[in-house]
Amino acid sequence: EIPKDANLAVALGCFDGVHLGHKALLTEITKNSEGLVSAIWTFSEPLTKPYIERVEDRIKLCARFGVKFAICESFERYRNMTPAEFILHLSSLNVKR
Repeated sequence: EIPKDANLAVALGCFDGVHLGHKALLTEITKNSEGLVSAIWTFSEPLTKPYIERVEDRIKLCARFGVKFAICESFERYRNMTPAEFILHLSSLNVKR
């Protein structure tokens, strides 16, 4: 559970098979976001199948890079949101970067 007063640096993505781009994002939020708590935001189910790793394994892999929290949401909840609504939702999670 993410503390309500935590200011977050969040990387958005599926993180199915952590490649060089994912590694750069994870490094940015864990090493270069001073004073912020690192988190990933991902979908609880893959958007495409077959997928490389189960969501639990993706979270564990990201934790190896120092990510403290994972926010896993159902794609269906966000399917019809506008970009502005999605950003507003992220702001409600205390995302700072």
